[in-house]
Amino acid sequence: MKINPFPLQGNWEKGWALDQNTFRQDAKENDLVLIKRTDIGEQLYQLKYFGDSKKIQALGDTAAFFIKQNILPLGISVILPVPPSKLDRSIQPVYKLAEYIGKKLNIAVDFDYLVKTKNTPQLLDIKEASKRKDILKDIFQVKNNRYKGKGVLLFDDLYSSGETLKAITEAIINKGEVGHVYVLTIAKTRVKR
Repeated sequence: MKINPFPLQGNWEKGWALDQNTFRQDAKENDLVLIKRTDIGEQLYQLKYFGDSKKIQALGDTAAFFIKQNILPLGISVILPVPPSKLDRSIQPVYKLAEYIGKKLNIAVDFDYLVKTKNTPQLLDIKEASKRKDILKDIFQVKNNRYKGKGVLLFDDLYSSGETLKAITEAIINKGEVGHVYVLTIAKTRVKR
């Protein structure tokens, strides 16, 4: 699967998105601007919004290869999938992908270390960064400090503003005393302006 990885900046040490979720394509004939999904964006869309579990392998293999080449050498003990906002999906993409990647790379995946203290709306629908930040304030807790001093990989499917990952990073550093935080997302949304 074709990807175009790029860095994500935040309060973590290093972070990446495997590609943009969509891209602009200008149609010169009639001055239209088309928004199309990237290869990985389309695969994620099919998994996330249509529950197409056949997409897990291709997405998981792509992410695992990137992790093996770029993140494993940094030293990680565990993959921490970001808890979902939308709880009624038949398939939770982040959990399924993290599970697949963990098995493929023989890395532990911890599904219950991060605790979300209350349900939140889907942040993708909230455009203002200050509102996202308010919603996420003190919402993430950790069960204990079992990863004290260790390297962890925060894994999410879609990066929009980064506020969720920043809030989790703050919690796992301050409350969980982790040593190193790395971030990987499958795709990053385009900024709409």
